[in-house]
Amino acid sequence: MNGTSAELQNKYARMSKTAMIAGLVGVALLAVGWVTQPDKFYESYIFGYAYWITVTLGLIGWTLLHNLTAGKWGFTIRRFLQAGTFNGSALSPLILMAVLFLPIIIGSDHLYGTWMDAKPDDHVLAAKAFYLNEPFWYARLIFYFLFWIFLTMTLRRLLLKEEKTLDTTRSNMRTIQRLSGGGLVLFMLTVNFAMTDWMMSLEPHWFSTMYGIIFLIGGAISAIALCNGMTVTSSSYSPFSKYLDTKTYHDLGNLMFALTVFWAYVSFSQYMIIWSANIGEEAGWFLKRITGWKEVIGYGLLVFHFIFPFLVLIQRKWKRDPQRLKRMALYILSVHFLDMLWQIKPAFQEVGATGDLNFHWLDIAAVLGIGGLWLWLFLSGLAKMKEPLLPAHDPRMRGAKPVVDDHAATANV
Repeated sequence: MNGTSAELQNKYARMSKTAMIAGLVGVALLAVGWVTQPDKFYESYIFGYAYWITVTLGLIGWTLLHNLTAGKWGFTIRRFLQAGTFNGSALSPLILMAVLFLPIIIGSDHLYGTWMDAKPDDHVLAAKAFYLNEPFWYARLIFYFLFWIFLTMTLRRLLLKEEKTLDTTRSNMRTIQRLSGGGLVLFMLTVNFAMTDWMMSLEPHWFSTMYGIIFLIGGAISAIALCNGMTVTSSSYSPFSKYLDTKTYHDLGNLMFALTVFWAYVSFSQYMIIWSANIGEEAGWFLKRITGWKEVIGYGLLVFHFIFPFLVLIQRKWKRDPQRLKRMALYILSVHFLDMLWQIKPAFQEVGATGDLNFHWLDIAAVLGIGGLWLWLFLSGLAKMKEPLLPAHDPRMRGAKPVVDDHAATANV
């Protein structure tokens, strides 16, 4: 027997309490690390922050994309997209991520001291000073978050208005699509620049035009994995049980599959271009990541982030079976941890440094602390949400018939 919507929200509330406890434990461990090992604290903190900000930005990207395409898959996960960005209150994950940037600002001398306190004879950094300077860096930081918050707030208001009024007039739909279309272009630019400012500038002598895109794709695939996991978790409760069908699961699985291939394509392209050029200032980034366990994890990402999920998700049964899809979603979220670890932590080592990955127990604490608080707001937002958990009253959902598998006779991947 399927559960009710109220029972589902009670389930979200219980899950949010667990997340809050985990977050508080992580924050306590981070506090100990900040007092005892401040340098390690900042290195681990930005790693944990990178994990969760990419997931948050990925959710914004999917919101914009669905507003332009209007597929049924997007209506299924709309509330998860809203709960993971701006849920209508100050206690929203996106606002939390803005607040949690403060420790990075406090530790900026340690994280970004190479360019913030650049030596006069460093000609590379001198040439980049027009962009990498503190006033401009802080101004961009403020702009990024103000734009992202404004965009998610405005879209949420317009979409809820559309659901409540059933307004399908050309002007209303055009407003949403124009905002989403233009917003998507500016959003991708801001994410690219933000990842350049916050992550790539940890190693300011190095540069790559594909760096920000790799982070954006990693965040997008993790975000859709989170939504897929939440969709399956909610599938036995109303209203999801009335509308979810094999086709929807198949579409959601295809999105993970497509981004898996895209991530591999862009990551390999970056490596191939730098390898073929063989320029010292470019190759140094990879040289930091091909010794000891760093090399093992680098090759492991090829297997675990591309080959394995590619071979699994290319099979229809893994995309059409809810429990299998959920397992793959959790797997992808786990692999994103390794990806961010490999991307961020070697930045604090010298080129050619041997040994481990610079892994520290504070890395776990950072992901747990930031993630616990993020999931607490995400789940509590769903638990307290007054709107229907599935926007079945959205005018564009009228053509979506409950529990219909019109892919049953097809053999598409």
